[in-house]
Amino acid sequence: MNPSTYTTLPYEKGGAFRTTLNLRPEIADGKVCGETVRCAIVTRADFTATNERLYDQYIPVRFAVPGGVAR
Repeated sequence: MNPSTYTTLPYEKGGAFRTTLNLRPEIADGKVCGETVRCAIVTRADFTATNERLYDQYIPVRFAVPGGVAR
């Protein structure tokens, strides 16, 4: 598959999209999401308008641990 097609898929109704992220809570030595640092998925909507941050997103991330308790 051509890598350029990954970023050219049409949005769903209302501008939504779906994707899969393979994440883990350990982000560096001694840095664990929900234990030593707060974590989020952050998007910057328009890199050409640096003063316009209205559509940026900050989505907090939590990880479940075995047994179903979130970190």
